[in-house]
Amino acid sequence: MPAQQVPHTMGLPDFKQMVLYTGNVMRTRLINRTKAHQKMSNTELIDAIDDTIKTSLQGQDAPSFRYFSDESLLEVPDLRHNSIISIDDRDEVEVTAKLFSTNGTLYPTDVDNSILLLQRLLGVSSIDSFVLSSSSPITANKTWKSLENYYTQGVINKLGVSDLSEQELISVLDNPEFEVKPSMNQVNYSCCDIPASMIKLAKQYGVDLVYTLDSKDILTKQELTQILQTTGVINTKKSMSPRWVLKYDVFVKNRSVVADKGYIITGDIEISPSS
Repeated sequence: MPAQQVPHTMGLPDFKQMVLYTGNVMRTRLINRTKAHQKMSNTELIDAIDDTIKTSLQGQDAPSFRYFSDESLLEVPDLRHNSIISIDDRDEVEVTAKLFSTNGTLYPTDVDNSILLLQRLLGVSSIDSFVLSSSSPITANKTWKSLENYYTQGVINKLGVSDLSEQELISVLDNPEFEVKPSMNQVNYSCCDIPASMIKLAKQYGVDLVYTLDSKDILTKQELTQILQTTGVINTKKSMSPRWVLKYDVFVKNRSVVADKGYIITGDIEISPSS
């Protein structure tokens, strides 16, 4: 059914699921914060969630949240910036995405939903690069097979993984069930600390080693719950467990600059047994 706009005076509906879009963090007050403060941490994401809630749910303008009663889903978009990429500009930019597991497991439906939401947000049909980040990255073969389907359909042009050890990377590359192998592995080593054996392995299989500053623990239940309770989105009898986080970047190719960068966060309400 169509989304229902809920006025601020009525308060938030009793929702069980949430999808929150941080909007373009390159155009908010967050960009003024020191990059050093954000290195190897999830500070940028935490600040972006807090900023979006205060702007979208507590601002003075018209409400910018939607409620889908059939799914008991609250959607909190950031309407300050339009992230739609025009058809004329699509060839001039590169869209990259990274899907983080926040509970150790990613399912094919998580892949489906993350890609669909990003396509709608940016107005694109394809994603140039898609990285999977999970503490058990591809133990569930169906999840990677789902990504393979998007690759063969042309929705994703390049597949990658993140923070895999040598043994984990070998197990993926040598898995006979995987027809499409990852062409990159994001690593947290500095350029001088990457083990020689990892470099040799990557060259052998044609895998690019790409340095990343992303935190492995992108968002915890405690962190998300604290933000939502502090801002009054949920009461102290409830908590919210993040399901997954998708980070996306839109690069301008000829200038090598980031035009758009943001996050999509999904979570599920949990009620304390004592409540």
